[in-house]
Amino acid sequence: MADHQEKYAIGLQDPNDKKKNIGAILSVKYINENLKDKGRLLDIGCGNGALLLYAQESGWEVEGSELIEEIALKIEKELGISVKVGNFMDGYDNTVQYDLVTFRHVLEHIPDSIGVMKEIKRLLVPRGYAMLEFPNIEALSLKYRRLLSNMGFKKKYAKGYQPGHCNEFCYESFSYLCEISGFELLDWQTYSFSKLKNAIYKVFNTSTKVRVLIRKKD
Repeated sequence: MADHQEKYAIGLQDPNDKKKNIGAILSVKYINENLKDKGRLLDIGCGNGALLLYAQESGWEVEGSELIEEIALKIEKELGISVKVGNFMDGYDNTVQYDLVTFRHVLEHIPDSIGVMKEIKRLLVPRGYAMLEFPNIEALSLKYRRLLSNMGFKKKYAKGYQPGHCNEFCYESFSYLCEISGFELLDWQTYSFSKLKNAIYKVFNTSTKVRVLIRKKD
């Protein structure tokens, strides 16, 4: 992970505030709509623990993973949920395997995408699932920004700005990533937190955010 990614760990919301954690709630809803059998779930980069909280309430046996020890301890104290501390890319004890790994808006921050997928695969039971969320590089708004940039209208950034994304994906590039890392892509769905927009994005995959469900091949 890039050295300046710690900026994403500040200002965490109260996980019990459903209005402020609508993203986690919708993620759990998506999981439960697509996976009827619940089991062990690991949320890598669990942030404030909201997804863990709502997944646990819906019947999953949950565990988190976080880079920052203070965040992990806060979740354990306030929610009573176990959280691993450290970089999952360094390898976790594989005596425990999971039925589902969730990885929300983390993939784009890690340079080694293939390594990420292989480590997720190692953590899963045979034919286990992973649900990932990340930016959709083929979103209409991003295509428009690239068009403006190519025409010479460059976006101005604040002095000292450092980008947080190392990699971004479209359907084709992520499908290829799944293929070479031993996964089957089951579902690709762009989404929004707005009910009206979400209905549109389920038909037309043009949103800036995408949610995918993949399955380990062996």
